[in-house]
Amino acid sequence: MLIILRLLAGIAGGYTSGATILMAKEAPESRSGQAQGVLFACILGGSLAGPVLGGFISAHVGMREAFFISGGMILFNVLATVFLVSEDHVPPRSRGELQPIAAPFDFRIWTLLIATMGLLVANLSIEPIIYSVVESLNHHPFETTSAAGIVLSATALGSLLSSLMLGSLADRYGAMRVAVYGFGIGALLIIPQALVTDVYVLTLLRFAMGLALGGVLPCLKSALKHAYTDAGSLGRVMGLSTSFQYIGQVAGPMMGGIVAAAWGTNHVFHVTAAVALICAVLLSCGMRRSSAP
Repeated sequence: MLIILRLLAGIAGGYTSGATILMAKEAPESRSGQAQGVLFACILGGSLAGPVLGGFISAHVGMREAFFISGGMILFNVLATVFLVSEDHVPPRSRGELQPIAAPFDFRIWTLLIATMGLLVANLSIEPIIYSVVESLNHHPFETTSAAGIVLSATALGSLLSSLMLGSLADRYGAMRVAVYGFGIGALLIIPQALVTDVYVLTLLRFAMGLALGGVLPCLKSALKHAYTDAGSLGRVMGLSTSFQYIGQVAGPMMGGIVAAAWGTNHVFHVTAAVALICAVLLSCGMRRSSAP
């Protein structure tokens, strides 16, 4: 019964995708990158606070009560969205602009979607091997599990801070250009992670990598909005972008586990850096294609 209920909760959990689409539609054109950055920072902040809050409630209030409190928070979110959030929605038929559902995407759209998947792969590839990596490093005086949690939290903290900053830079200098630099710097910060011998150095590098890659996703969302203005429904491409995110969330840990099992944990960092560099090259090609006459 619990498995079925969790499955249904996952099916109904499309609020993030809807919020991303709504933010892309309603945010001013000149501040779309900043809007996506703030939204992603809020999502990431909730992802960080949720497990902590859930563990506290379960320990001090009760495990079943945690479900009631979580459900109440979701209900509050629903009511707040219905009564406080407005949408300037005009049906396509009333504009005479109804586009076919199967409208083709151009090269730039596909590069942005693939880069979205690659970003999640780069961020999450270390997760299945983090315990093994930290165990082989000097992590005194922390236990291995505590040190592994600190490393992962450092990456998330860097991503949270970066998403608030890079969105504004995307509005000023161009979303795809900022994303290219983010991927390139992120790749350079991933490579030395295979050589560290101290967990503190690894934590610092992961934090810096989070700063480089964390704000890339809002940039990619903003670039999608600008690239898809005349190709049909914006909601369609934003929803597809979220699907590519989920593919990356599955492919990243899977890739990390397979590479670690076949070649060793150090090679996970090398392959991840290669993924980030490939994404940077793809986006650079997309920029050239979009600027060509």
